[in-house]
Amino acid sequence: MSYDFDLPHAGGTLAGGAGIQPWSSPEQYVIFSIDRPDDLATDQWSLPAENNASSFSRWLERAGIGFKRLIGHYTFKDGRPIDESAWIVNARDWRTIAASGWIDGQESVLHLGPYDNGGRAATLYYCNFVAAPWHWADQTRQTIGTFQLTTKEHALRCDAWTFDPLTAEYYVAE
Repeated sequence: MSYDFDLPHAGGTLAGGAGIQPWSSPEQYVIFSIDRPDDLATDQWSLPAENNASSFSRWLERAGIGFKRLIGHYTFKDGRPIDESAWIVNARDWRTIAASGWIDGQESVLHLGPYDNGGRAATLYYCNFVAAPWHWADQTRQTIGTFQLTTKEHALRCDAWTFDPLTAEYYVAE
């Protein structure tokens, strides 16, 4: 399946030319991971090797794409938890990343809309039929709530959360 779709993004000039703006900015963002199952038949997921994650971060820097490294967490339907390296970038940079090949194999990417009343509308865009055949037949995106700052205690009780290691902040979509 193709990642060849546009994501909404804000118009205008970025403050200071940077890709990641203050939380309350009108900019829109995408959160994604680069790792993928090595064997879809066994559904084995693992954190990408640090050299792979570092290589991707260097590629983003060379491409002039502002980013922030995050940690994403979710729980499989059978209760198995998974933590994975993730990146947040400005939605303006989506096409460059989609064409890069770094995310081939990802089930979905998380689009965050403009800041509104303390959070951002969160929509999963499903990208890969092989990884997510149950979603593709009926929809290519799913609104999952508002992405917002929360306490560590609340985040750890949720099936999915995002952690920013630079600020030690947790976010959930509810």
